[in-house]
Amino acid sequence: AKNRFSSKLAVIINASSTNNIVIYNPVSEIQNMKMNKKNIILGVGRLENKKGFYNLILAFEKLKLDDWQLHIAGDGPQRIELENLIKKLRLDNVKLLGNKKDIFSQYAVASIFVLCSQREGFPNVLLEAMSCGCAVVSFNCNYGPGEIIENRKNGILVEDQNFEELANEIRALTMDNDMRKKIASEAVRVKEKFSLEKIVKQWDSVIQKVLDD
Repeated sequence: AKNRFSSKLAVIINASSTNNIVIYNPVSEIQNMKMNKKNIILGVGRLENKKGFYNLILAFEKLKLDDWQLHIAGDGPQRIELENLIKKLRLDNVKLLGNKKDIFSQYAVASIFVLCSQREGFPNVLLEAMSCGCAVVSFNCNYGPGEIIENRKNGILVEDQNFEELANEIRALTMDNDMRKKIASEAVRVKEKFSLEKIVKQWDSVIQKVLDD
């Protein structure tokens, strides 16, 4: 079975009932992953307009964070456009990494993770980044981020598509090591809430209820 699903799953116990049960994706389990955090801000996703990477690069350029790097992992139809933007702005500290088979090695070195999509199903990348101790900043878009992040506790939620606010929150995290580490330490607790063991138990409970009915 695949570890990654496209979206959260809603299970209807009784077709005539309005009571639905939502079962979320489990966070992928990481074995013996060593974290070596650096001044890296990471984005992960397909390089297309709805993922917001073009505007993220523009926002990063305005921050003038010379001692930080922005890495974007993924590929897609917008790659050439993003490459041209990086060249135009002369951003030596912005890297397009392409597709990465071992994406967890990128989470392991990133201190900050940014999700700037226009919309999501249920963002597995957000769970993965948090489980690897990244301090996350995310638009409060539909759907998922608001169900995962407790604002200013285990991550930061930003008004949807407000790139100015997004940039301000990124800057704050780069400047405040204590806040960044505190948020990151809370973020890893998603491994408990969205563990494979818990999700399997929820499925078992639903299946048993269907059989009993």
